[in-house]
Amino acid sequence: MKNLPLFSLAMLSLVFACETDTDSQLTETINYRYNLDQQFSTTQSYIIDFEDFTAGDIVSEINIDDPFENTLVEGITMIFPNSNNAMIFDSSNPTGGDFDIGTPNEIYGGPGIGSGGASNDISLGNVLILSEDLDANDPDDIFEIGASFVFDFSANNNITLTSFDILDIEASSNPSMVTLFNMEGIILFSSEISPGGDNSKTTVDLENTTDIAFMEIVMNSSGAIDNIALEIETEETCVECDSAITELTFKYIGGSQEAPVRVETSDGIIIFNSVLELNEEFTVTGNTDNNTFGDEIILFVDNEQVATLITDCSQVIGPGFIIPDLEIVSGITQSGNQLCPVQQMF
Repeated sequence: MKNLPLFSLAMLSLVFACETDTDSQLTETINYRYNLDQQFSTTQSYIIDFEDFTAGDIVSEINIDDPFENTLVEGITMIFPNSNNAMIFDSSNPTGGDFDIGTPNEIYGGPGIGSGGASNDISLGNVLILSEDLDANDPDDIFEIGASFVFDFSANNNITLTSFDILDIEASSNPSMVTLFNMEGIILFSSEISPGGDNSKTTVDLENTTDIAFMEIVMNSSGAIDNIALEIETEETCVECDSAITELTFKYIGGSQEAPVRVETSDGIIIFNSVLELNEEFTVTGNTDNNTFGDEIILFVDNEQVATLITDCSQVIGPGFIIPDLEIVSGITQSGNQLCPVQQMF
């Protein structure tokens, strides 16, 4: 057996030492901690449908749920200039002989009568009118040029208005108008409302206009409004895992343009299985009786297991947590809170 020079033995020892250190680094577990300083923007959608009121009620304020702050309402007419004329009308049981704002139209089995009723195909229940005489026992709408509704959303920030329904708008030389303003009174959106005819129902598109403080609807016609659709954006504080996890959103970040991704529970139930493109996101939700994942989920990419995630809060996982080919984008706990992003600990 030949003896290797001392220099050669030293070099071999160095090579083996380097290989051992590299393997150790590859298998080393990355430790994470939660970054509790982050906040999340969330968007909640609402429909103001007036169903919490009773026919004949004067509507001066609308309350929904937190975080939505009350909206003020004013119905303006010249016949009663010092009174709020915004009144609830039960369109399923028209009063005052106002069958032209009944819903649905008679061709759909409802009380509505009018030549434009083909578009009036569902029951709207309570709607909002401008009262002709402020008689709560016999609500009926007024036809008056210049009569209008004003909605004051200014107690809220980041309001987006989407649409509303309007009944019984007929063609006129004084068209019905809707105008949206910001807090400074600057017009953000203004549009004529297309007439649909007697007993018609029209959905007015407000084009998802943001930062709304006030909405004015000049009727210039008899009629009624309903189903004001809006969104409000709020900031929510995130949490570290405070209860079992119920939802996780991942992004595929692998080395291929696409790959099959599968997620299983610990007992082998497949809760997600699809081919994803690079940077495509997907969401998985818990399948147990309490909507959690149980103790863990197992992730596969290209039919190879890449990770087992502990989902009972004993492991720090959240947005920014990276495993081979996948990254967690967001997560929700059983308490309904958003998981805070995680940071690597060095």
